[in-house]
Amino acid sequence: MFHTAINHEGHLILKRRIIMKSYLKGYFFFDLVGSLPYRELIGPSIFYTSEAPDKFTRMILLLRCARFIRGIAFISKMKEKMLSQVVTGIMSLLKLLLYIIFLAHIVACIWHFVGMLVYNSYSQSWISAYGFLDESIGERYVASLYWTLLTMITVGYGDITPVTMVERLVTVFAMLLGCGMFGYSMNSIGILLQNINERKK
Repeated sequence: MFHTAINHEGHLILKRRIIMKSYLKGYFFFDLVGSLPYRELIGPSIFYTSEAPDKFTRMILLLRCARFIRGIAFISKMKEKMLSQVVTGIMSLLKLLLYIIFLAHIVACIWHFVGMLVYNSYSQSWISAYGFLDESIGERYVASLYWTLLTMITVGYGDITPVTMVERLVTVFAMLLGCGMFGYSMNSIGILLQNINERKK
């Protein structure tokens, strides 16, 4: 145990002197007494006769149980730590998903705003070309969000496309933004999975 690194406030301590000091203050006595070969020191027959000293035997068993309980506590602590790391990873992925949804919402609002602005100026835009002019604001928002997601993930079914030069410029901006977002998302997911695997090891 003098060679086993310890974790102190999130930092891995590798200095032998600090490890020894921490171990001597902790479970050293229990490990020492509980690991002694009593059968070889005292004699194996004393543990199987009715004349065995009950108090001494019970004390040894208690010390050995203390080592066993310590091991169980360590395993439980590691499981809790691993669970917290998994939860942290899931929360990070959810945060990334919220960022993507928020970005898509902003681009969808810009797409709708540009469509209405271009229609008021030139009497034509994607809103009028695809029959959304008489639809409700909710219908137009869903159509804008649909176009945004298809453009940002570079699927583009072609059922909603830009009609004017301004709308094409917005589409180019959305595609470049989508490529950057896709690369950032893949990189973030890769880093999260790598951190989880390293912590497991």
